[in-house]
Amino acid sequence: MTNNITCLVIPAESLPYLTKVTRDDRGVSQFLSEAIGGYFDVAYSDDGDYHGYVHDEGLLIGLPINPVATALFGRIMAGPCVVLGRFNDEGESDGHEYSVPDNAIRNVEYIAGAYRIWMESRPVALA
Repeated sequence: MTNNITCLVIPAESLPYLTKVTRDDRGVSQFLSEAIGGYFDVAYSDDGDYHGYVHDEGLLIGLPINPVATALFGRIMAGPCVVLGRFNDEGESDGHEYSVPDNAIRNVEYIAGAYRIWMESRPVALA
C-alpha cells in the first residue's frame, strides 16, 4: 500500500487540480477538513467508482455554488470539493481512501472545459 494518494480538488471558483496527500487516516482527514473548511458530507458517483467530499453546511452558510462538482455528482454542491477513489487494487471497497480514478479526472476535465466555454460565451443571459 502506498503512503500517498492523489486527490482531485475542485474549487468552487477556480480550476480543478490534483494534489498528493499522506494516505494514513489522520493525513486524509486533516487534508479534507482544511481543504473543505469544516465538517464534510460525501456524495457518490453514479458508477460508484469515486466519491466527493464537500462542506456539510456549505449551502446553509452561503458558500459559492460549485458548478463542476454539481455536474459531476448530480446534486447542488457549495464550496470546494475533494474527489477520491473508493476501491483498492482488487476492486474492493474496504473503507479506506484511494487515489482518484482516471474516469473521475476525465469527467472533471470535460465538465470544467464545458463550463469554461459557457462562462466565456454566455449564450444565455443569467437573471
